[in-house]
Amino acid sequence: LYMGFGDGAFAAGQSVSHVYTTPGIYTVTIYANDPNACESLDTATVVVDFTHVVQAELSEYEYFGCPPLTINFSNIGYGGITFFWDFGDGNTSTEQNPTHVYPNPGTYYGFEIVTDPTACKPSDTALFTVTVYDFPPTVAFSFNPTTVVGYSTPIHFTNESQGASYYFWDFGDGDTSTEVNPIHTYTLTGDYLVCLTAYNDGSCPAKDCKLIHVELIPIVDVPNAFSPNGDGANDVLYVKGQDVKSLSFKVFNRWGELVFETNDINKGWNGIYKGMPQEMEVYVWELNAIFSDGKAATRSGNVTLLR
Repeated sequence: LYMGFGDGAFAAGQSVSHVYTTPGIYTVTIYANDPNACESLDTATVVVDFTHVVQAELSEYEYFGCPPLTINFSNIGYGGITFFWDFGDGNTSTEQNPTHVYPNPGTYYGFEIVTDPTACKPSDTALFTVTVYDFPPTVAFSFNPTTVVGYSTPIHFTNESQGASYYFWDFGDGDTSTEVNPIHTYTLTGDYLVCLTAYNDGSCPAKDCKLIHVELIPIVDVPNAFSPNGDGANDVLYVKGQDVKSLSFKVFNRWGELVFETNDINKGWNGIYKGMPQEMEVYVWELNAIFSDGKAATRSGNVTLLR
């Protein structure tokens, strides 16, 4: 004898047993085979109704988060007429898919009970755990100077947060930092919203923001010499200035060849052209700049390469 249980499982033998774990209606087929009989193969079927059962099953069994932690519990089990939830913090519910808020840090052990008095097994239970991390830290900071007017000045930020493990600074101009007490310099006129986000060990954040006013005098120029000899002093030719929103800077040799070009004030020429150190001589540069107020400046001049 050979049996197919209707759920993809098979077994051979005169007497066999099988356990169904998923509710449903299954057709069991029995195959009888005797090569010596007039009719060597015969089959018989029987239907097993495994639908009137109760199974308590959750979409998740472990939950983590920062206070207040809101959890939408989801019962994905089978069957059930009544439902009972114990959230582990003294609160309960009889909804099928309840929502519960855990306002305080701690670890909570809860359970769900699904019942149907007429089922083969009248009730089933599923356990779950909720971990609520510590409260977010207290975040605060100060800075000096509080306003920048005239010339670009480094701003020193002092972190006054408590209960934090790590930090993220957003200076409002595209730059960020993870230092505890960073120093930042603004290069363009504007009002910048600086935000400090502090996190505790459970990555629960707290945020504080302050506005900084920066008003710079538009200035731009190019040095008349540089010495790319690797001594760490004046090795790179940079455009010098402040409040420069955009620029075009080009350097030419005495034959009129373009040896360097940039649109970034933070990128300079190191005296290399086509992979070769260039000769000690005078080079010509051209500069076009636009300041944050929309005004333009055009400059040209000479720079001496020294070694």
